[in-house]
Amino acid sequence: MLVGATPHGLGADVNVDNVLKAIDDLGVVQASQNVIERSFGRTARRDLVEFARHEVAQTPAFVAREAIASLNASDSRANLHDIGVPTLVVVGTEDIITPPGESVVLAEGIPESRLEVIADAGHFPMLEQPQVFNHVLDSFLKDCDSRFSRSSGTGLSRQTV
Repeated sequence: MLVGATPHGLGADVNVDNVLKAIDDLGVVQASQNVIERSFGRTARRDLVEFARHEVAQTPAFVAREAIASLNASDSRANLHDIGVPTLVVVGTEDIITPPGESVVLAEGIPESRLEVIADAGHFPMLEQPQVFNHVLDSFLKDCDSRFSRSSGTGLSRQTV
């Protein structure tokens, strides 16, 4: 399962140069919290955003710098076709960190993939729309279990998945 993922860099809002400059200018805590503020959809509960702001404040500057640089530099597009397992790609309609178009690229590049776009969610659809997210995940796992059962005669346990 790939949630809020990208095959080649992050959205323009979290461009590596902009984020590194913000870390230099504002400090890692404020810069990270600013990214968190933009990570959630417009209907996200404020306590959820505050929880994430608190959690991201624990990130050391060197980790934040390396993470943003490596995420922006990554490019897996040429290898997506090598993924040989059923893959669920999930994105929120309001995700500006890894925009929905990036999830489309993932889903089109991975042979056995399913793209699910969750309305009214940003970068964290599992937190913002947990019931919808769980339904999507459950449906995907049942489809995988069903396909495995038909091909081998036995079910695939949830622990195996």
